[in-house]
Amino acid sequence: MVARPVRASYRVQLRDGVTLYDVAERLVDVARLGVSHVHLAPVLAAVPGSTHGYDVVDHDRVDGSLGGDSALEHLAERAAALGLGLVLDIVPNHVAADPRANRRWRDVLALGAASPDASVFDIDWDDAGRLLVPRLGDHYAEVLDRGGVALVRRDAGVDAVVDDDLSLPIAPDDAAGLVGAAAACVGDARAAALARSLARVDAGGASGTSARVDRVELGALLADHLRDHPATAAAVDRHLDEVGADVDALDALLERQHWRLAHWRAAAGDLGYRRFFDVDGLVGVRVEDPTVFDVTHQRIGRWIADGTVEGLRVDHPDGLADPTAYAMALRRLAPGAWITFEKILEGEEALDPRWPVDGTTGYDLATRVTDLLIDPAGLGVLHDLWARLTGEPGPFADLLHRTRLEVLRSVLQPEVGRLVALLAEVAPFHRTLRDRTAPELQVALESFLACFPVYRTYVVDGPATEQELAAIATAAAEVRRRHPEVDGVLVDLLVDVLSSRTVAAPASPAGDAERAFRTRFQQVSGPAMAKGKEDTALYRYAPCAARDEVGSDPGAPLTGPADLHVWCRRTTAEAPRTMAALSTHDTKRSEDVRARIAAISHDPEPFVEAVRSELADPGCGERPVPETELLLWQTVVGAWPIDEDRLRAYAIKAAREAKTATSWLDPDEAYEARLVAFVASLVGDPERRARVDAVARRWVGPGRRLSLAAKLLQLTAAGVPDLYQGTELWDHSLVDPDNRRPVDVDRIAAALDAVASAGPVGTIGDLDDLADVGLDKLALVVRALGVRAAHPASFAPGAGHEPLIASVSPHRSVVAYRRGDDVIAAVWLRPLDPCRGELALPPGEWHDELVGPGGVPRRWSTAVPLAEAFDAAPVMLLSRGAR
Repeated sequence: MVARPVRASYRVQLRDGVTLYDVAERLVDVARLGVSHVHLAPVLAAVPGSTHGYDVVDHDRVDGSLGGDSALEHLAERAAALGLGLVLDIVPNHVAADPRANRRWRDVLALGAASPDASVFDIDWDDAGRLLVPRLGDHYAEVLDRGGVALVRRDAGVDAVVDDDLSLPIAPDDAAGLVGAAAACVGDARAAALARSLARVDAGGASGTSARVDRVELGALLADHLRDHPATAAAVDRHLDEVGADVDALDALLERQHWRLAHWRAAAGDLGYRRFFDVDGLVGVRVEDPTVFDVTHQRIGRWIADGTVEGLRVDHPDGLADPTAYAMALRRLAPGAWITFEKILEGEEALDPRWPVDGTTGYDLATRVTDLLIDPAGLGVLHDLWARLTGEPGPFADLLHRTRLEVLRSVLQPEVGRLVALLAEVAPFHRTLRDRTAPELQVALESFLACFPVYRTYVVDGPATEQELAAIATAAAEVRRRHPEVDGVLVDLLVDVLSSRTVAAPASPAGDAERAFRTRFQQVSGPAMAKGKEDTALYRYAPCAARDEVGSDPGAPLTGPADLHVWCRRTTAEAPRTMAALSTHDTKRSEDVRARIAAISHDPEPFVEAVRSELADPGCGERPVPETELLLWQTVVGAWPIDEDRLRAYAIKAAREAKTATSWLDPDEAYEARLVAFVASLVGDPERRARVDAVARRWVGPGRRLSLAAKLLQLTAAGVPDLYQGTELWDHSLVDPDNRRPVDVDRIAAALDAVASAGPVGTIGDLDDLADVGLDKLALVVRALGVRAAHPASFAPGAGHEPLIASVSPHRSVVAYRRGDDVIAAVWLRPLDPCRGELALPPGEWHDELVGPGGVPRRWSTAVPLAEAFDAAPVMLLSRGAR
């Protein structure tokens, strides 16, 4: 049960040298911010060396590199003493397909479908009962011929080690045969007998708990024996070397395994397990199976039950077979916990009301706030520049459609192939499908997936919700418009099957076939959107890169204050504890980078002129493709000052994600070398860097003013604010891994000391000075969270959101609202213009909360002169009643 109200959370990244003990040491400063909870990146045991923790290998223990179970207990105790709770980021959809670290995956590779753990993973075994492992750098025969596969003894077992990197278990009966043969040759009867017994355990496909116990016990006895008899162990090693050196014998051995080695490119057309997007190293987990849910959530359930953990952020629920059932199971496990789902909502899409969760992880607020920061007229100027230089005048929707088709026909081809096979299994039950060819089905599926307007639907056996039916109907209409070559009969059938409204009974063979297809289609539509949009289109389309974010539609008209108010009123009524975020570990750029890029729209002509001037400079050498260059120019302005190493890493990642001149799948070394040279000329050459500095500084102050406005909106609008580590000060991080760099905890502590007795926000630091660390932003965070603590009723579930209209022009320039009865927030969104007009106040005496302890308190009763309220900073926070 949640031990304390959820007021705000602070996201902490782990790994890269940061342990749970380190987090415990800085909890005092986290508490000084005014949050109620510490939001931890994944803590469960992950692949050794993991930089993020989303590649889990063991759900039953805390990662040793973070300090292990005792470190989490220590952190929870320290947090509780400071009045803080813990929130965990958990990963139910997938685990790392690493046989060295993941015991369950290793068991499946060793024993195949007979493994007791086979049901844990989402596997499609081939006709021979084998699983493709596409991890070779060369073709299979070439790797064997050059001696790239060695046989290595591992305790009593044997591994096939590829290029000293990939290690795959040889089936126990084969391994026992190899060990036994060597032991017999040197006359070690005991070792030979143990090996024969171990091989017999697997004879006839022995499986189940008793077989596993026998296998483990016999294996331990044999391993102990080999350790005690080094001569036998040496004989086994020699025998393994001999077999490994005989290519034909080695090939025969490998062909008997439950796995099949292949070139990594084979995954593009033939993969036997569900992946996380296109990542071969992450295998899907069948958490829809209650037994699997229990196995993977036991430790989490204990942490919830004993109060160690009070909240859960669920990563990538869209990958699950049945997210609705999962949400219900998780709520039963954690009845009082704060649970948020990483669900990306498109446009006006609403969170599925069937899910008993508190809300999303915050992208829906972030996109609306970013839109408010952008000037519509300036955005038009930037669009014109983009169209002229890139020759891409078409709408973003057309680009997105193309990029989704591209990823479906390349990195997601295995998933599409599996869908075609599943649809073919539906064919016997529908006359309209019986004589359709696989290519016809594939074109229809690719088209439908590329036209899907949201990440996915959640239909099991029906009925589909109105929102789901609308999404499916929209996709069908788009297929008919964009792909007239697809037979309309096929489109109609897909609509019926995906809506679960065909005549097939759910418990019939036809119903089973349709359900299997429908489930996998829904699991593929999300990756198609994510890979096509987040990881491709958003790197190709950047008239204003501030809008190129997770959950955004950069081609849609800008939303305004009215849209924010509608969203806030709906959210406070329906999901008051949803997470409200501006920066996360998944955002393409930090909130401060976005705000500074948005500031360009308020004064676009100098940026346009600077870009034109630089494009005419012959000293730049060969340039990147125009869309990448314009993206880099905005990145330089947004993240300035940025060093060459960081910009180079970002440039390579952005270019590969865009997939126009290079890509992760087929990197173009020559193009990337030219890109690196361009970056060096841009920020490495002293003379040119000075010119860039003069350009970038123009938007520093305006960007910071917009950033303060965005921060106040996050801290006081609907939902529970989640602060990403380091963003309490100015933070100009880019996409991961740049945004996972450890924060400067000493600088944050010193800044907290400085703001404790500071004056009004806007007078503490110098918003135009690049050297300023962000004391004004930190003061805003501390004071706004203090207001949330002092006036909990105004932010509690059920507290309202009332828009307030200021007498000011233009109408987008001020956003103001009342939270509950006693709190008013307002922001000024014209960073280059003075503010005039006033804001009428509800009756009562209203106190200015952004004046610090050293300032003179300000009070208003009937109206606030906005020029006075925004004299120092573009933010106003008022409270009424007891302080």
